[in-house]
Amino acid sequence: MMHPTHAPDHVFNETAGWYAGDFHAHTTCSDGQHTPAELVALAVTEGLDFLTITDHNNTDAFDALDAALPLPVLRGVEVTLPSGHFNVIGLNDKPSWLQRIPAMLANAASSNEPVLEGSFVDMLMDECRNDAPLVSLNHPLLKPWEWNEPDIRLSRLTCVEIWNDPTWPDNAIANPATVDLWSKWLNAGYRITAIGGSDFHFTGSGPGPYLPALNLPRTVVFAQCLSAAAILEGVRQGRVYVTMEPLIRFHARANGHTFDIGDDMPTAFGEVQLEASVQTMLGEVSLQIIKNGEIIAEKRCGSEGQIICQEPLTSEPLWVRCDVRDGEGRLVAVTNPIFGGKWPAPPERRFRDFFHDEQED
Repeated sequence: MMHPTHAPDHVFNETAGWYAGDFHAHTTCSDGQHTPAELVALAVTEGLDFLTITDHNNTDAFDALDAALPLPVLRGVEVTLPSGHFNVIGLNDKPSWLQRIPAMLANAASSNEPVLEGSFVDMLMDECRNDAPLVSLNHPLLKPWEWNEPDIRLSRLTCVEIWNDPTWPDNAIANPATVDLWSKWLNAGYRITAIGGSDFHFTGSGPGPYLPALNLPRTVVFAQCLSAAAILEGVRQGRVYVTMEPLIRFHARANGHTFDIGDDMPTAFGEVQLEASVQTMLGEVSLQIIKNGEIIAEKRCGSEGQIICQEPLTSEPLWVRCDVRDGEGRLVAVTNPIFGGKWPAPPERRFRDFFHDEQED
């Protein structure tokens, strides 16, 4: 019998606030070093408030967790296909589509036929959306595990992993490129929530500048309480920022109201005051406010700092977010946007369309 702490609505903390966790981690049930129980214990040691286990093409880790949990553990799976990987987060049980994947992969391998063509992947993602609140494209530009299904419709996605395992050297290029791609999606009207994931497999040394850690990066979510269900809802609403260490606060003030990350500002004519602040132990950083993909304000800060700027608020589509860069110009934190203006429903576009745009530019 499942322990009550495993239930999605079990509340670990009744206080509304910003909670830090990891949305991408593996156990011995796929290719991870740690058992499910060891991974949960490590999350506590790392100071995380929640954890998502996303083993490749299986949810066996959740059968192995039978004791009381010290923090919310979100039920996920990394759907691992020849065309790329995506996380499905918030599952309640073992869905039928998950049970079909191993046989399909085996048939493809034995027959050398591309049976997992775009129509199958698109249909699979549609089933996933029916079974879980979050479908997140993983490390979409990281070779050789990049996303290779160009015809997938962006409307299938609720999230994108803009920040994957910084211990892997190639992510020094792939992660910033994914942030740029996400900015293009935002400009096109797609409200796809940006999250991070350590893609954690093992402890010890790594090939890059960082040691593998379950909290690199952290994804910080504003939730009405600390429960799996509340975390999922916070992500669905876009109340999220991703960070290597800095703590961020970002607000917009207009017409006597304060709007936070993920909020919509009602259409109005006048000005909006944008306020961003940071606390960090990384030394000098650059605090930036981004509007529709362009820097509109920037300030160098030490251990803490604040930047305020004014922008016109009209009926024109508007999104603003806060980025933080370290002394060498590397992105170390990014928020999801606050939105303003009128946003018509975006046209149906596919993954490949944005690379065609890039080539035309």
